[in-house]
Amino acid sequence: MIKTIVGFLIFGLFYTIQAQNFNRPVPKRFPEYEFVLHDSTAKGLYFLAPYYAVPPPYNNYDAFLTILDKNGYLLWYSKSEGHFYLDFEYESEHNFFSFIDRQFHDGNFKIMDTSFQIVDSISTVNGASMDTHEFLVLENGNYILSGESYKFVDFSHVNFGTQQGKDSTNIKGFVIQEFDQNHNLVFEWNSNDHIDPLETYYDVYGYNFRRFDYCHGNAIEKDQDGNYLVSFRHTNSIYKIDGVTGKTIWKLGGKDSSFEFPNDSGFSGQHDVRLLENGNITLYDNANMATEPKKSRAVEYKLDTTNWIATKTWEHIHDTGFFARAMGNYQRANDKHLISYGNVQNPNPNIVYLDENENLISEITLRDTAFTYRSYNIELPFEIKRPVVSCSRTNEQIILTVQEEFDTYYWSTGDSTKSIKITTEDTYQVWVNKGIGMVGSEPIIINDLSSFCKTTSVHSLIKNNFTNIEVEYIKDLSGREVSNLKQNQLYLFFYKDGHIEKKIWQKSGR
Repeated sequence: MIKTIVGFLIFGLFYTIQAQNFNRPVPKRFPEYEFVLHDSTAKGLYFLAPYYAVPPPYNNYDAFLTILDKNGYLLWYSKSEGHFYLDFEYESEHNFFSFIDRQFHDGNFKIMDTSFQIVDSISTVNGASMDTHEFLVLENGNYILSGESYKFVDFSHVNFGTQQGKDSTNIKGFVIQEFDQNHNLVFEWNSNDHIDPLETYYDVYGYNFRRFDYCHGNAIEKDQDGNYLVSFRHTNSIYKIDGVTGKTIWKLGGKDSSFEFPNDSGFSGQHDVRLLENGNITLYDNANMATEPKKSRAVEYKLDTTNWIATKTWEHIHDTGFFARAMGNYQRANDKHLISYGNVQNPNPNIVYLDENENLISEITLRDTAFTYRSYNIELPFEIKRPVVSCSRTNEQIILTVQEEFDTYYWSTGDSTKSIKITTEDTYQVWVNKGIGMVGSEPIIINDLSSFCKTTSVHSLIKNNFTNIEVEYIKDLSGREVSNLKQNQLYLFFYKDGHIEKKIWQKSGR
């Protein structure tokens, strides 16, 4: 699916783009997006790698490793050079970042330290080419990579609907390779040796004798017993594979499921199988073969391997109940739920973040024809230092200046200088070089040109007057976040512990 991006070309060129409310500043060429925050007390950063379905030169955008802060502002990003970034996340056990760097015919899996520098790179071996779907770093430091392998099979005796099979059908196998920390291969598995290609649902996912993607693996999880859980999209099934022999232990879903579903109709076209601490599994069900109206969802199952029953214990379907045909993932962490819907379009959100009661924390909607394969919400154990912007006035002209010295400056205005002049009320940010990418300042919200910079900044006021109270941010009564305060005006103060106070600002005190 990821590797058939060119197939979206006609869609991307002729799709009618609907009006969208892009409410966060971005640098030039970065995909615009809308961020809606429903719960300002929530923590965590948003990790994603947006790209466009239409490849260059037909669009004017690239792919990006992306971190948004908890309020949805662009904290750090790295722009690709004519290729795609995928599956960007932070590995908490090892204190580094991982991602997939995919070019159209090559690429590798990369590790980046907390200063955003590449420190390791690994790719598949033994003739298996790179696959873009999975890169895992295990607690013991081992790497699990996904690859692909091809061989010719005689399917001349098989009728694939309106097509007769060919005697030289080139089948695409899904490969699992696990490496130790020194890049030594310790396990390898190839679907061509274990899965019957006729388990596929060719009437939905297609048959092409030149490249028959019969199983389409898209997620791998290492079980606590040393075995592997693997999601195969084109067979609508999850396999459990023996971590020593490679034999199939059981199948969940598909044409020959080991389990029955007493309270669920099953899943199809799924992505992202994950194992929870309680032994249950979760996945993102794209619902390609569900009955109409199709509704993509996140779902959890409890597996009974004595009676061979898969019981649905939880699911979430978006209020609008829309269908996302491809990509996506579901992350559960700290009793919260992040659902990345993959291939969707405005007005449907690309990402929703929910609390333990499934109340919305935030929503992210990318510009039309922009997608993200997977997304995460992660609380880092360290702070990413942001550039500091100062404000001054010269002859009533507002000037924003980056206090530190950097090699590169990208402002949301398009300027590339250390200082810029402000003439309109808006929200501004600047990004400066950090590692292989750019780190962004806090947003500078200017909603009153006549008074901005004439009073002390909000951060200075907090430092000088609220030394014993941690203030997250301040809003006026219309709900706008403010960057300066006026004497004897009423404001809403939002504190880091979650409580909110309404009070009049006075420079001499609280």
